[in-house]
Amino acid sequence: MGSTFLLLSPLTRGCGNYSTIQRISSHLESAGHSCVLWDPDTITDPKELQDIASQHSIQMVLALHAYKAGRHLLGSNLPFILIFGGTDVNIYATDAEKLKVMTEVVFLAKGIISFSQSLLDAAKRLWPSLNTNKCFEIKQELHTSRNDVFYVILGSMADVTYEDEFMAGVCGVTGVVYLPGLGIDDTHAAIKGSFALVNSSRSEGMAVAILEAMDLGVPVLVRDIPGNRCIVTDGTNGLVYGSPEEFVQKCEILLDDASVRSKLVSNANEYVSKHHSVADERIRYTQVVCMALDSSLTRT
Repeated sequence: MGSTFLLLSPLTRGCGNYSTIQRISSHLESAGHSCVLWDPDTITDPKELQDIASQHSIQMVLALHAYKAGRHLLGSNLPFILIFGGTDVNIYATDAEKLKVMTEVVFLAKGIISFSQSLLDAAKRLWPSLNTNKCFEIKQELHTSRNDVFYVILGSMADVTYEDEFMAGVCGVTGVVYLPGLGIDDTHAAIKGSFALVNSSRSEGMAVAILEAMDLGVPVLVRDIPGNRCIVTDGTNGLVYGSPEEFVQKCEILLDDASVRSKLVSNANEYVSKHHSVADERIRYTQVVCMALDSSLTRT
């Protein structure tokens, strides 16, 4: 008989966290387990988590993000597995109070999952920029010189503190379109119908969209940050840029050289099949939760 898991994760539709936790849920359910998804941002009282666990007979929690989700598990008696997010090690680690909370969470976890080696390395170090307007300006210049090129920004606004800066930059920029977010199927269709997927994030743990584009046969052009470099090798399975000017140069390579595009797509598809197989991921998540459950039951 399967177990019941509480998957504690931000659930804003259209964001990478939502896609990731849906995929993990699918893995566990295919193995005969039951999953309850819950957004930690809706929890306002520590007692709420215990009530949720009691109501659904939860045996184990999977918490996506050490701070956003993990903080709610402090003081509870619920066994949990922690899944690191890029925001944890790249952003929240610079805040002393948040770092203190995350440190407690890490040491209480029954298991820890990291999406990439660079994310794991950052965590092992105890957690120790392109200007937005310039970014949009360079894309407008590219559209002006090649009016068949449009830059479509897709996704819900995950960080409200960044929203004003983002909207001020994108408003009225020719050739740049912002869509607040689509369902998973429509998002995949949009990626597949595009010429390339661009990741310009300042912080990533592991960008699901990059892997999805690779799997869908769409070349990727990504910003030079550790979370992206651990997936993309420049000139092999994608292109990496470190400045607005280099972004334009790499775009023009993709637009003008079909042989480069073909090589990148082929290598990227091979990479994602070898290193990010959904079938392998399903097996490993199932193994991790089963081992954690066995450990928890042995101690009780």
